[in-house]
Amino acid sequence: MIPVNRQTDPFVSDINTNRPIKDLQISIKSTRNAAQVFEVVAVEPGIYRLKTVFADTLTTDLNVTIRGGLGLI
Repeated sequence: MIPVNRQTDPFVSDINTNRPIKDLQISIKSTRNAAQVFEVVAVEPGIYRLKTVFADTLTTDLNVTIRGGLGLI
């Protein structure tokens, strides 16, 4: 199997104003591989870089937890 690098930069905002939310704690768990490691880094207000390396290209479900207040800009 060939490892597959993945990265995405989701934007998190207030649902009513679309203003970016800063200072969030984001955790991600794979339902298929409990040992899967996900790196989450705040890039700029509201944008968080998510990185991981999957062992294969099979479909994986993820559980994402976002904690924090509105921390609006």
